Amino acid sequence: MHKGAQKLSILRTDDLSFVVEGMPIGPCANHVWFVGKLAYVTIGGSPPCAPAGVDRDGKVVILDRATHKVVRELTGPAFTGDPHGIWGTADARFLYLGHERGNRVTVISTGNPDDPADDRVEGTVTGSPRDLGFLKQPIDVVIKR
Repeated sequence: MHKGAQKLSILRTDDLSFVVEGMPIGPCANHVWFVGKLAYVTIGGSPPCAPAGVDRDGKVVILDRATHKVVRELTGPAFTGDPHGIWGTADARFLYLGHERGNRVTVISTGNPDDPADDRVEGTVTGSPRDLGFLKQPIDVVIKR
C-alpha cells in the first residue's frame, strides 16, 4: 500500500514484478487481510492522513483477488476513527478491525467467505487500550446472536 499516495500495488512473490501497479484505493489505505477469494483493505478516510484529533469517515474496501477489482465497500459509523489493523478468526467467519482513534474494535461477519454481499457489521467493542488488548491476541471471540 502507498498510504500517502492513496494507491495499492500488488507484487508477485517469486520475482517481485507488478501484478497491479498504483491502483487508486482511497485515502490512507492501511492494512489488508485475505479471506478466500477476497482481500479486505482498511481505508482511513478523508481528508488524507488527517492530523491527530480529526475523525475521519473510513471504510473497508473488498477486492476480488482474481480480478483485482473492488467488489464492495463497507461504510458507515462503525468505520469512523481511522480504521487501521484488520485480522480474522481461524475459520474466516469474523474479521476484527482496530481503530487508531477511539479505542474501538469493529467486528465484521463474513458469512460465506467468498461472497462479499453477505458481509455485515456485527458491532463495535469499546474500552481502554488495556481492555481491548485481548483482541490483539491470536484467539477466537464468540459472538452469540
